[in-house]
Amino acid sequence: MKKFRIELKEYQYKLVNEIIIIVNLCFLWIRFSEQGTYAFLYYLATFLLLSAINLLANKILGRIVIYSLLLFLFAYMIAQEVYYSAFNQYFLFRTAFGAKDELVGVQSSIMELIKPRTVITMLVFCINIIPVIFIKTVTTKIMKQKIVFALTGLICLFLTGFTCYMVEDAIQKEADATDIMQYYGTSKYFYYYVPNTNVVANRFGNFGLLYRDTIGRLYIHNETQYGIDDELIIKVLDQIAEDNNKVINEYTDIFKGKNLVVFQGESLMNLAINERLTPNLYRIRQEGISFSGFDAPLLYGSTSDTEFMAITSLLPVSTGAITFNDYFENYYPTTLGKMFTKEGYIASSFHTNYGNYYSREDMYPSLGIDFFDFIGLDVQHLELDSVATGQFSWAINWADHYFAYFIAYNGHQPYAIEACGNYPDSYYRRIREEYPDINDDLVCYIAKQMDFDKAIGYYINHTATLNEDTVILVFGDHIAKGIENNTAYFQGEESFKTPFIIWHKDVEAIEISTLSSTLDILPTIANMFGLDYDRRTVFGRDIMSENNHGFYFNNFGYYFTNDYGYDSDADNLVLFSDRLTEEEARIELNEYILRMNVSRTIVETDFFGRYPEYQETFGE
Repeated sequence: MKKFRIELKEYQYKLVNEIIIIVNLCFLWIRFSEQGTYAFLYYLATFLLLSAINLLANKILGRIVIYSLLLFLFAYMIAQEVYYSAFNQYFLFRTAFGAKDELVGVQSSIMELIKPRTVITMLVFCINIIPVIFIKTVTTKIMKQKIVFALTGLICLFLTGFTCYMVEDAIQKEADATDIMQYYGTSKYFYYYVPNTNVVANRFGNFGLLYRDTIGRLYIHNETQYGIDDELIIKVLDQIAEDNNKVINEYTDIFKGKNLVVFQGESLMNLAINERLTPNLYRIRQEGISFSGFDAPLLYGSTSDTEFMAITSLLPVSTGAITFNDYFENYYPTTLGKMFTKEGYIASSFHTNYGNYYSREDMYPSLGIDFFDFIGLDVQHLELDSVATGQFSWAINWADHYFAYFIAYNGHQPYAIEACGNYPDSYYRRIREEYPDINDDLVCYIAKQMDFDKAIGYYINHTATLNEDTVILVFGDHIAKGIENNTAYFQGEESFKTPFIIWHKDVEAIEISTLSSTLDILPTIANMFGLDYDRRTVFGRDIMSENNHGFYFNNFGYYFTNDYGYDSDADNLVLFSDRLTEEEARIELNEYILRMNVSRTIVETDFFGRYPEYQETFGE
């Protein structure tokens, strides 16, 4: 190899490094479709930092640091792309580490997410650094050159900091020039509080998200990241209690004294409900209370965040931490488990994974619910939902009154047909007959939901008949991750929303179109089952209330009520009715977002655990 090496003087070598740095950063900019002033400034800061290292460090150290950083940047961008394909959002490092169990759970589908362009991206990086291997550098002994390198490097280092300062100064000036009613649409709000990573990446680029997730953590305090103190929390909670005063409606106490079995469907979406393929889900939707305005937002903690919202009517934290993993020692005064046990019910939760997955074995006792993993259920690890249902039925039917919460697993990734699972061939044949030419990942997805449907059918036909006082509740935990729809069968957003259905043999069929989210499950159940709770501690609302104008949010910066919709990234509000003017809608929306941030802060700071007046005893 020595005879192929090219000898360059030190200034020539450093120039080659500069060219390679520019080429790599330009490639990343184009390859990942970065755009916008903020994104450009972060790329510029990165270039200046790498240039400073190139000019100040000696040839060996400089080479190691520069190419290690470039490799990291390439790997980071690719990881974000793959993660987005799987989870429809960008990651924070804290989230990725906290969700390691979730990542392990989808490891068999990782290869599905790696596209040819991903491989090409890594090859480009490898190819353009090959010349460096064949370059031999002669270190300069000319003092003037050394001084020039040092001074230029220091200037680049200064400009790096100055560029980052320019970004933050521009963010602050934008916020200062914005009306307070539009604050939640400003770059400052998104940058400092990162309510969702997608909007941050869109506004600041992936490098901006990386900077905010690393260096930004050194000076932005994240534990109480919304700047909300206890005095404001108490004020907001009192207002919530006033707004949520018990209002009697035709569904109040309709199920009082009855049992409740909740089926949280993994990745269950409306497109999976079909009269011939999933007849039991179809039946309960047709015969029961179907909340067509419902949708479950996909948040950082994925399935575990859905459980948290459904059981507590609180929002999980948005710092990047997984709430189930990091906040199970908190005190939660109002939960479905505690509300039912106060009335003499047993409260149990079941899942076919390990108990330490999302720290469920620690969190559920804090929520007043006994937890059984696959060992407690006496089934195989990740057993089919249809099999596990038969097991948890005997675990609760001995009780006079029970509340059961079953967390399904079937619908989880992977959706590659070869890794789909041990389902009957008849499932695949029937799906192909129903939807000719459907793509394989949708075939796999529907097959998984067919087994979940079988679980619902088993419980309705074999268990509920033994106890006619049982109510069945089914809802989807979030949209399916990484699934592609390249057919004409499932068009429109309704197909990709998550269902919410309540069924009892005597209930009258009705469709409720009021917009709602997972936060609203607890107060809706409490009204129907006649359960009492401290109304200061619940952030959702009874969906059946006549005073409920609907509210839904997601992790992409969109907020909706029945009267208006708001895109926070574009700061665009559209009215759907004449109930409110645009100014009144913005005032109302600001109040909703403030309440969401208060809810997150309550969890982050264990507010309820620090104030005894919120610690009512619910059957403990």
